[in-house]
Amino acid sequence: MAPASEKPVAFNSSGSQNAKPVISLSDEQKHILNLVLEGKNIFFTGSAGLFVCHIFAGLKTPPDSNATLPAGTGKSVLLREIIVKLREKYGSATDAVAVTASTGIAACNIGGVTLHSFSGAGLAIEAVSVLAAKVRRNKKANPRWLRTKVLIIDESEPFIAVIEVAANA
Repeated sequence: MAPASEKPVAFNSSGSQNAKPVISLSDEQKHILNLVLEGKNIFFTGSAGLFVCHIFAGLKTPPDSNATLPAGTGKSVLLREIIVKLREKYGSATDAVAVTASTGIAACNIGGVTLHSFSGAGLAIEAVSVLAAKVRRNKKANPRWLRTKVLIIDESEPFIAVIEVAANA
């Protein structure tokens, strides 16, 4: 073990010291990333993609592209890269890129918050009309929604109803 006075040193796979890890995306991942950076509405998932895309079809702004990536193909790696690139694109604009997930664990994994917390929906057990009014009256959430340029939702399947309410409010 290194003495406490020494700082740990990071190495990449080539042995270079303190090098930033290089992300190598597949052609399909690059295509999805480019669509996102062009401002397209994207939903990408594993095997449930077709079902979820069907639900999104009724939104004011449905996904412009749908991609189904099989398990183990780097969806999390792609999502993290999307977050990095969008934050670079929007710079220091507060809440421009909202990173959310269905659970606290999933949110921590991508450096975000739960969708319930971000949206101001709380437990979201109310009727849709009551929930929409609750979110609009929330003094923290409402301005946050207005500042948001991009909403990222990881593991979104449990929140399709919340997403539909927000998109159509």
